[in-house]
Amino acid sequence: IEFTPEQKEAYMLEGGTPHLDGNYTVFGEVIQGMKVVDKIQFVETNAEDRPTKNIKIKSMKLIEK
Repeated sequence: IEFTPEQKEAYMLEGGTPHLDGNYTVFGEVIQGMKVVDKIQFVETNAEDRPTKNIKIKSMKLIEK
């Protein structure tokens, strides 16, 4: 995939997590419910750093800026 200079600049200025590139993606922003995010952070993981039980998103809302 080739990105435009504008896309690269937005990635650098607005966010991104380069150490996760190629393995994971950022697909949104938490605007409510940080307690849930904190809870997910401490879930037990296996040797590959994957949760031992699947974590599923039960609901979400698309908010356009």
